[in-house]
Amino acid sequence: MFLFRHPKDATLRNNFLKPFTNDIWWMILAVGTVYWVSLWITVKIQIHYNESYMNRKEARGAFEIPGSESGLIALAALSQQGLSEGLQIISGRIVFLFLFLWALLLFQFYSANVVGSLLTSPPRTINTIKNLSDSQLDAGTEDILWIYDYFNIMKTPSHIELYQKKIKPSSKRPEGSFWTAVEGMQKVKKGGFAFYIDTATGYNLAQVNAS
Repeated sequence: MFLFRHPKDATLRNNFLKPFTNDIWWMILAVGTVYWVSLWITVKIQIHYNESYMNRKEARGAFEIPGSESGLIALAALSQQGLSEGLQIISGRIVFLFLFLWALLLFQFYSANVVGSLLTSPPRTINTIKNLSDSQLDAGTEDILWIYDYFNIMKTPSHIELYQKKIKPSSKRPEGSFWTAVEGMQKVKKGGFAFYIDTATGYNLAQVNAS
């Protein structure tokens, strides 16, 4: 049988990006941009109405958020940060309300997903020879005579594929991936390697290495 240490993760995706798929991350960016523009527009509307009651300079001094600052407000909402001032018109307050409600829901789902992934053990995704062949693990076999005959007569497509991809001699590995029992189990101990070995021999060596 193949003995190996199952990798903690079958992908290279960063743990802090996992709660959402790539499409969702792009959608969050798009929605955040919409809120950013909406805030900037409502500020302009408020300034426009304020100019009906005071001169232009006083109106702009009373409350003005340029495009860059409204973008920082949207980013602050996603980071669960409060504001020192707010809009007075109803449309602006509605934008604020939905922005922070949306950010709260995102934050709750994101943080719960990250904590849950850290508390649960990683899924065992390598359960078949095909899974092993498609994984990032290197593979090898014990260097004994009958192994050569075994792979030569094996007709199962998944076994043939694994032998061709990871064990058979090639330009990258002229001697193939054949190892003594001790060498193979040492590579298993380091991780990232699956070793085909007699069960009794493999477990014996595993106990010796663990002690």
